Amino acid sequence: MIPPMRTPTIALGAFLALGISTLACGGSQKPEPEKPTVEIVPSLCTYATRAAGSSSDSRDLATVTWFAFLLPGYKMSTNEVTRPVTNCAGQPVRWAYVGPECPALEADLAYLPPPPNLSPQDLIIARASQYTRLIWAITDRLSDGQAEGPVALAEFRTNSVEIRALGTLRALPDRARLRLVTLQGHTLLVAEGERCDSSDSAHCYRGTRLMVMDGNRFQQQPLRKEDGQCQEAAFFPTEHTQLITGKDGVKRAMTASGRLDFAPDGIFIHEEVAVRTTDGGAKTPGKLLREARSDRRLRVRAGRLFASDGSLWTRMIEEW
Repeated sequence: MIPPMRTPTIALGAFLALGISTLACGGSQKPEPEKPTVEIVPSLCTYATRAAGSSSDSRDLATVTWFAFLLPGYKMSTNEVTRPVTNCAGQPVRWAYVGPECPALEADLAYLPPPPNLSPQDLIIARASQYTRLIWAITDRLSDGQAEGPVALAEFRTNSVEIRALGTLRALPDRARLRLVTLQGHTLLVAEGERCDSSDSAHCYRGTRLMVMDGNRFQQQPLRKEDGQCQEAAFFPTEHTQLITGKDGVKRAMTASGRLDFAPDGIFIHEEVAVRTTDGGAKTPGKLLREARSDRRLRVRAGRLFASDGSLWTRMIEEW
């Protein structure tokens, strides 16, 4: 097996975005067809390999090879990860918001003891285009069921795999799905997943995480108010039940359901929250006490996420 090469390289024609028109001389001649420009796109990391075939379906790496490529110090023989964890570009793998103005977001989440080794279930792969893949290597788990680890946009070339963008993703790990969407001229990483307490799929915590792709970096951008102040994390529970203690000291079951609709000019977030008694426990809530619905809009400006309002879940907890 050829070991990973992590020295930054230059790749030609990776993601061609612009074109130029060359006009022919002489009034009687027609313009030549448009010719694309050659954009030089640097890769963050490179892994030398050989294509197993000419089709895009044949472009793949073994699970342990992805781990060894993305995680320096990964031991193939034992599946152990060197800590503190860094990615293939030598960057620390830890969730941290861009800028010092959002220190309190998700600060209540605690890291669980790290697993002794990684398993095939800790690698999430999704096709972004014919020769590009989104790769998420899960290295840590958190107290609310989310997981964390390096996420990368990888491009298969003739004799190598090139990493075009890197970041640290925090999302729900089970049945995870990764994709890229374009919104108002910006690229967003969408990570959908779930976390179930048992094999009972009827009682799962489901949610979606959004990250902004800024150049060659996946950024942990929070949701902001129109004045730019931090509002909340860009994480949206789409199915979640939690026991809460009201101002009167009584425990109740709060259930949230939601949906994200993607449009070229924004993301429309539909939320429903119900509060019930806990006669039968959190998994079998009792009498309906209150129900509310809300719609809000998410926009992207200058690489930042702006929401028209705070989440209905947060507002219900604060008011109850």
